[in-house]
Amino acid sequence: MRFSDLDKIMIGGDGMIDNLFKCLARITTKKPVTILLITGIITVIMLILASHLNLELSWVALAPKGDPSQFEYKKILNNYPSASKIYITIRDKKGNPEEAARVAAERLKKLGKYVDNVEYKANIEYMLNNGMLLYKIKDQENITSILKDPNFTGFLKNLNDLYDRKYRENSNNIEDDKDDLARSFWGLKEFLQIYDQSLQNGITNKAYDRGINQLLIGDPYIRSIGGNTLLMTVQPTFGVMDYQNLKPGVNAIENEIKSIEKEYPNYQYGLTGMHVISRDELVTSFRDSNIAMTIGFVLIIIILIIAFKMWLSPLLSIIPLIVGIIWDMGFTTIIIGRLNIMTVFTAAMLIGLGIDFSVHILSGYTEARSNNKSAYQAIYYSLQKTGPGILTGALTTSAAFFALTISSLGLLVELGITMGIGILTIMLAVFFILPSILYLWVNKQGKTKTVKHGSFKIIGRSAVFFNRWKYPVMILILLISILMGWYGEKTNVYLNLKKIEPHGLDSIKVMDDISDKYDMSNDAVMYTTNNLLDTYNLAEELDDKPQVDTVSTITDYLPPESIQKKRLKELRKTGINAFIDNPPVYHNIDKGELLKQFERLNDNMIEMGQLSFMAGIDEIVTVTDQITGTPDQAGILPAIINRLKEEGYKHEYLSDSAALFYRLFSEKSKIMKVSSLLTIVDLPEDIRNRFLNKKGDSFLTSVYAKGNLWDNIQKPYGKNFIYMLRDKVPQITGSPIFLRILYDTLYSEVPEALLLVGITVLILLLFHFKSIKLALITILPLIVAMIVTVGAVHLLKTELDIFSVLAFPLIIGIGIDYGVHFVHHLKIRGEGLEESFSSVGRAVFLTTITTMASFGTLMIAKYRGIFRMGVTMFIGVALCFIFVILLIPIFTENKQENREEKNKF
Repeated sequence: MRFSDLDKIMIGGDGMIDNLFKCLARITTKKPVTILLITGIITVIMLILASHLNLELSWVALAPKGDPSQFEYKKILNNYPSASKIYITIRDKKGNPEEAARVAAERLKKLGKYVDNVEYKANIEYMLNNGMLLYKIKDQENITSILKDPNFTGFLKNLNDLYDRKYRENSNNIEDDKDDLARSFWGLKEFLQIYDQSLQNGITNKAYDRGINQLLIGDPYIRSIGGNTLLMTVQPTFGVMDYQNLKPGVNAIENEIKSIEKEYPNYQYGLTGMHVISRDELVTSFRDSNIAMTIGFVLIIIILIIAFKMWLSPLLSIIPLIVGIIWDMGFTTIIIGRLNIMTVFTAAMLIGLGIDFSVHILSGYTEARSNNKSAYQAIYYSLQKTGPGILTGALTTSAAFFALTISSLGLLVELGITMGIGILTIMLAVFFILPSILYLWVNKQGKTKTVKHGSFKIIGRSAVFFNRWKYPVMILILLISILMGWYGEKTNVYLNLKKIEPHGLDSIKVMDDISDKYDMSNDAVMYTTNNLLDTYNLAEELDDKPQVDTVSTITDYLPPESIQKKRLKELRKTGINAFIDNPPVYHNIDKGELLKQFERLNDNMIEMGQLSFMAGIDEIVTVTDQITGTPDQAGILPAIINRLKEEGYKHEYLSDSAALFYRLFSEKSKIMKVSSLLTIVDLPEDIRNRFLNKKGDSFLTSVYAKGNLWDNIQKPYGKNFIYMLRDKVPQITGSPIFLRILYDTLYSEVPEALLLVGITVLILLLFHFKSIKLALITILPLIVAMIVTVGAVHLLKTELDIFSVLAFPLIIGIGIDYGVHFVHHLKIRGEGLEESFSSVGRAVFLTTITTMASFGTLMIAKYRGIFRMGVTMFIGVALCFIFVILLIPIFTENKQENREEKNKF
């Protein structure tokens, strides 16, 4: 720059903006200590406020304002402690997961501070006492037919008759009853194993009692399709949004499980559920944001030290950045009161945006100092030269963020407020603090060495070159924009939680493991009802939907009174109570009849297994294979048959076994006899806790999708599942609902928000430049950069998600700043093309690489959503700079610089 221009700025200028920055320069150089004292007091106050800022890192914090799912979720969390559970998968290498479950349950129940309840099997006593009333009318035959004869051979005959009537050559009935059948078959397998062991080693009442229980109510465990994994649920004493206890609570449970694994090497456990995932999110978010912020600061300082050939000034330029962020957090505490899963990274993002202001001030300052001007003169020059551009850029950027507050999405609203305020607070901190500390530092140092000239001639010469070859450059940019726009249309926006969450989380792996082994999603969606009949009818309707695997509701254990009466009426028609009260007399075991019924049972099991195999009903195939055997593994039923044929059992054991079976079966049949209707009072505490609110007047229902819901949520299957549920139950809630709503809202509102941001920015540019042409020239590079960025993330196979989509408002703010600074100096200051781009280009280049360094640190995040945002920002910022250098010279006249040299300061 010719310093006649610098002198002109020092001598005077015109307009309100120039006078404003003259005044600012005067204050910061005349009263620097007072300025720093006042800002210091404000910072302390804001720091105290910021210390009370809450963290809410759950997905519910991002739901649209006023959406019924958000209210329902908070209602459920406040009234149903069991709504959000920790899930634990259980395996045993030796094949006894039941014992591994019992050990874990006993140990976890001792963690009274953090564990309220542990469930790993059904309430056997309640099911025996009331089981017949819980069967639907169409299924009552399944239980009544086998209760008619307590003799063991009679029981087997009735069981075989039932299988012949209902399931022989009828895979449709097997499909309809597959869950009950699988549970029944696992119970049958357990009994057969007890029966075989008792006949070989002697009969024990306890084992026999357990076996008959399983014959009557089926397998009490939540067993995987393969049968080797059990599922346990832990109800913590703390909620998923109780961040004070979330980390220590989940850690305590996890540490106890690890200690069991260490004590019992054969046992294998896996933890998941929203408590565990939320703990992982909390830990990862803190680590990622702190690491990104720290590395960002370090990289920026290193870049500035190298660029300005001095070490202290760049360090000092960081101070107002930190102060501005503290002020922003203080205001955020007052206005919002929390940081969500997105705004927790505000500090890291503001470093990238706010450092621009310090760089421009410092660049102007060093430019003046390189011409041997005093600190006083350099500060005047820097503020008057760069201040208006910084002010316009900051106002347009903050306005762009504030425009997001019209959205219905809490995510966009809170991001807009936090970032909009942050831009303004950093701008004010830079304007008041940086000149003051620069002035005090130079005065304290006394005479300093000359600073090297601060301009990048290569950028100015490049601008002249692009201006000279404008038409080829325009054609090239147009072709690139068309090509990248075409690629951009193919860009995916991930909705799958697993593609957004931190990479490599064990809790996500266990969640996938549950989906694979149970062919259902363990992440339920939930709703509440206030009437048992409505609860029942809605659950029945949802259970018939093809996308639904299971509906867990209180009416599974307490049907409405009208339904109970109908079932009781049908039960009485069967005369089952008469059979129970007057059973056939005990008769001695007939070994031939016993063998016949066992062979018949084996044939039935084989046929049902084959039908299930052809129909793809894996849960039946797995258990029938274990009962009847496969070429690779012997089955328990053929083993019993062979031992009977080969006289492998003692006759006295056979007789004792038959007598014990008759007595226990008769006793349990009498327990199952129904004489009255069930009421809420009859429900045991564990069932009440699962489905009833604290007042006992509202009921919780959970719906589980078939397959892995997160893998399907963007596919028609998962999409239809969510939409079907929302249509039937508008208030239905849960993480899958929030993500789907968030995606749909972003899809509809982000284009509108970007349009509004664009209009807002354009209006501010018109106000600043008072020219539609200059405003359009300023905004054009940004538009091209946005188009190319979307195409680039697809080409790099990074794609987008709900986090990285929100990078584009940030790119708008950054890209506008770049254009404003160049156009301001070209047209408002009247500088020539090479002169302007050489001088301002240095500052803009430095802000580009510091911003890229800041946002680039997000790419080290384990949080994949934040990683994608870092990649998107890194590319977008670089492209904004490139297209500003390419496009603004094309549409700008290259004036000849004929200014006369004047005296220097």
